[in-house]
Amino acid sequence: MIRRPPRSTLFPYTTLFRSDETYEQFEERVLNKRAQLMLYIIQRQFQRQNTIKFSEVARNQTRKQVAQKFYTFLVLKKQQAVELYQEEAFSEVLITRGPKLDALY
Repeated sequence: MIRRPPRSTLFPYTTLFRSDETYEQFEERVLNKRAQLMLYIIQRQFQRQNTIKFSEVARNQTRKQVAQKFYTFLVLKKQQAVELYQEEAFSEVLITRGPKLDALY
């Protein structure tokens, strides 16, 4: 059975939803595009500096956008594209190069 996302919550994405994919496949495809875009952004920043602060990446964003970016970084961490460090609870999250940063996508 093919499940479609509700139109009310994902209106901009409904035209991108393919009829032959499940909702989970749709979410994975959107996440991969988001991860690719984030990789492009941080690769450019890594050319200028070795460490990126998460607060710099998330500046002037809504809470939802910040949560999406943080989740994207967790996905990139899982893929070993980046390393994430935080010295203590509620302190700045630092992002550094991972061993597979240049090999992905």
